[in-house]
Amino acid sequence: MRLVVATLLIVLPMIIMVMGCASGDKKQGQAPVAASTPLPLDPTESYEIAEWWTNGKQLLQLTEIGVYRLYAGINHYHMPMERGQWFKRNYAALWIEPYAELPREPARVSIRKVGGELQLDVRNLQPMSAIDGPPDVIEDHLIGGWTGDIGSLLLDANLRYILHRREVRTSGPASLASEEGGWKVQDDFLILEPDSRGIASTVVRVHLDEDGLFLESPQGRLVPRIVPFGEG
Repeated sequence: MRLVVATLLIVLPMIIMVMGCASGDKKQGQAPVAASTPLPLDPTESYEIAEWWTNGKQLLQLTEIGVYRLYAGINHYHMPMERGQWFKRNYAALWIEPYAELPREPARVSIRKVGGELQLDVRNLQPMSAIDGPPDVIEDHLIGGWTGDIGSLLLDANLRYILHRREVRTSGPASLASEEGGWKVQDDFLILEPDSRGIASTVVRVHLDEDGLFLESPQGRLVPRIVPFGEG
């Protein structure tokens, strides 16, 4: 009996040692935590909230004056699907409160860090990452002055336009009639909507080919102006 006990006292430590080595090897073989795993924010770490955020499908703007705009797509010239006020209450979250006729509770937007970069969890949308500015869209390339047979056209960044329309007379020189209104892009068309209800909208096709970007109106082609607007 004493021999059996002595044998167990010798064998058991060896078994435990072997199992411990195997467990250690198994831990070493496990994959490290992925860089995309969300990590909690360090309350002592300072960070700045960027103005523009996107997940590739939607777009969020957080202005310095506490106004936010949430877009259904990535075009910031389109009407936002939601806008209101935003504010921070702690280091790990901010709140958005949409403008509405009836008061609504502010929605919590979690702030987390993934792969060393901040991300926002906005409602039920995919996480959003900060970007330097809004994505480039066709409207960015249309802003400015244009000229052609139709006259002189100015498109500004606030989606307003001024058109000095050239009117051809049967006798005497051509004259210019001015109109103002709002502009927008739908598919491949630029639509000019005058403020005056007595003037019909003008639809212009947007072309981009080897000659560059130009507009095709019923009265002819418009090209970017290279002289000050209103001259020439």
